[in-house]
Amino acid sequence: MITDLDGKPFDMRLDLSERSAFIAASCPEVLAYILGPSVEPGKSPVYALTLNPTSPGVEELARRVVKAMEGETLLFDSAAASVLGTEGAPLSEIKADIVITITRATSPVIRREWVRPGTHFSCIGADMPGKEEIDPAILTEGGISIIDLLVAAKLAASKGEARRLIQQGGITLNGEKGEDFGVMVSRDELKDSVMLRKGKKVYKKAILARC
Repeated sequence: MITDLDGKPFDMRLDLSERSAFIAASCPEVLAYILGPSVEPGKSPVYALTLNPTSPGVEELARRVVKAMEGETLLFDSAAASVLGTEGAPLSEIKADIVITITRATSPVIRREWVRPGTHFSCIGADMPGKEEIDPAILTEGGISIIDLLVAAKLAASKGEARRLIQQGGITLNGEKGEDFGVMVSRDELKDSVMLRKGKKVYKKAILARC
């Protein structure tokens, strides 16, 4: 069961015939929980759709995703546009908060240099070993949001509490007051360690574990 930040269960459609739409969009509450601080409060996220035009059944799947995204800002890369008969642009030129991929790629179709910090990926095609839609560097070079870091450091019991602490000015990161939900702490910063403070007396030092 998936619940919201207050422990109440979400009313979600989990029928397998609609799983693609669920992965792409889900309900707004689940998506907001997944994205955490990636999108500013009150601002609607921008979606981008990319696909492999030669994959069997890709047009039907893409149109189901488009239908699920009605009312949202959904942009198309050149490949998706060619299949759907609409306008598009190279994925490298699209500034999106969420990228939806529908491919059977075994090598990356999304490059590290195209991606902005905080971008969320819904990789519908990466459903088994051997499939690889995004550049591994996106995962290995990524960091962690201040929201998730506060939860991981046990300075907040939930993402909701972490947001409230930041909103109330109760968090500092390396001596600077955290006022932005979208702050990302990079791997390099964590290698050197960062200092978190909650209120005036509670301190936590976060450092990247060496595996």
